[in-house]
Amino acid sequence: MRLMLVCAAFAAGIGMVATPALAHHGLAQQFDLQKRVVLKGKIAKVHWQNPHIYYSLEVMENGKPRTYNVESVPVAMARAGGLTAQKLRNDGKEVEVHVRPGLRDPNVVWGLYLKFSDGSVVTFEGFKE
Repeated sequence: MRLMLVCAAFAAGIGMVATPALAHHGLAQQFDLQKRVVLKGKIAKVHWQNPHIYYSLEVMENGKPRTYNVESVPVAMARAGGLTAQKLRNDGKEVEVHVRPGLRDPNVVWGLYLKFSDGSVVTFEGFKE
């Protein structure tokens, strides 16, 4: 009985240590780090939260609207780079976003670079690439 309890405690401990390692993902597993695509559109929604900032970008392609879901850096890194949630919203004006396309879903992309309507630029090109 005692051996079973020790084994169960050991297995539970290993499970708690391994789970966070499996939960984190590498960019190369989700995005094509060799390609860079430039998108121009309006930011529709912003999810300013950790572990990464997410926003949706409404782009007109061939006269039809298309929504890209952009994943970006963590909140602390965005703030350090001069980006705020309010600036990211860009008051509904067009923004230029350079992205790495998704490997599994072409509508899910990794955002590297933002050029705002006022000409200001925020870039995270060196983040874990």
